[in-house]
Amino acid sequence: MRPVQLPAAAESGAFLVRVPSGQAMAMFRYCLEADGHGLAMATVVDPQRGIVKLLYSPHQREELEEFLGSLQAELGLEWRPWPRACMA
Repeated sequence: MRPVQLPAAAESGAFLVRVPSGQAMAMFRYCLEADGHGLAMATVVDPQRGIVKLLYSPHQREELEEFLGSLQAELGLEWRPWPRACMA
């Protein structure tokens, strides 16, 4: 399958993800980096509460949501769009 060339996105999308434990966080980071094929860039915002900010291309939102959904039951993930007021 050939990569599809998409126009550059005007801005990144972002999700707020909660990962319930340190062990789940390690598995989440591994899956995102190994199996996620560069779908998103993760930044741990609050390690005590397991809060991660995911930045992604809006072109890949559906694919990223499918990826997160595939890990939801196994790792106990919760996610929602990042609050727009906090995007800066």
